[in-house]
Amino acid sequence: MSITMRKVIFAVLLLFAFWTLCSCTATNSEAHKKITIGVLSDVNSIPFIVAEEKGLYEAEGAEVEVKLFMSAVERDAAFQAGEIDGCMSDIMAAALAIQNGFDVKITSVTDGDYVLLASDSSSIHTVQDFKNVEIGMSTNTIIEYAVDSILASEELKPDEIKKISIPKMPVRMEMLENGTLKGACIPQPLAAVAESKGARVIATAKQAGLAPSVMVFNTASIIGNENEFKKMYRAYNKAVDMLNRDPEVLDETIIDKAKFPAEVKDVIKLPQYGEASPPDKKDVENVLKWMKEKGLLIRDFKYEEMIYDSEMIFSCQPDMSYAHCFRMKGIMNDYS
Repeated sequence: MSITMRKVIFAVLLLFAFWTLCSCTATNSEAHKKITIGVLSDVNSIPFIVAEEKGLYEAEGAEVEVKLFMSAVERDAAFQAGEIDGCMSDIMAAALAIQNGFDVKITSVTDGDYVLLASDSSSIHTVQDFKNVEIGMSTNTIIEYAVDSILASEELKPDEIKKISIPKMPVRMEMLENGTLKGACIPQPLAAVAESKGARVIATAKQAGLAPSVMVFNTASIIGNENEFKKMYRAYNKAVDMLNRDPEVLDETIIDKAKFPAEVKDVIKLPQYGEASPPDKKDVENVLKWMKEKGLLIRDFKYEEMIYDSEMIFSCQPDMSYAHCFRMKGIMNDYS
């Protein structure tokens, strides 16, 4: 083959490579799409709302819409109908959704907490005091998992744990307040309201090392749109940093946007928010084991089938610790 012919072939290949690169870039650009998130009026939603109100999504070049729902039923209906791409949920709900044929994935853990409270009129002051005492909760839910885990951590045996099913939260709170119930498990921020009315905080899911609250997304909304998720989570992390450094970021505008009830506004307690990262493998497996023992799962689940590949949607920042960066990539799941 002559030198001239080689040059021609090389030029053609170079042109083809350049055309392919341009085509891929165009395809990636076209793949960009808005991410719509469904949230409730709780502490989990605040970083997402702060990121929206402070223009952090826009600064990252992400198009994110945060939709507030006044009930979990409305939010779940919107999720199933495809009106939102993802929502705040929990590991148990994600497993049940997958079991029922929904193609969803967990992307990150959130900062929801479940609080074990004692009535002011009771003599309960420690977890051990709940031995053979009825605790109000919603059964076969993540709240029951939290209660079982908290009590088990203090070596209460299953036959020493008494539960009473009270699904409606207002009823549960009223019964705790008037002493009809000696104990109840209530999520934040409603637990703070109960505490302001005299209930005693005995233990929390976070204190027990539990982290069952997560973000769940329709898998189709993530595939091909991973860069938008990276941008969204960068904005989320900036909102987390703002809230942790200055709780006053939670101003009237944010409170109004979150539509917190009047009784919550004056007593809400912000957690120390964590940067976005996938849930630990042990947290997921512990929930799945509990569900299997309760007969809620008809098959075994693996961590990997429930979590979207964290390397695809999280990006390490220059000022991020190696430990946190590795955790986000899933490297430390077995060692954290």
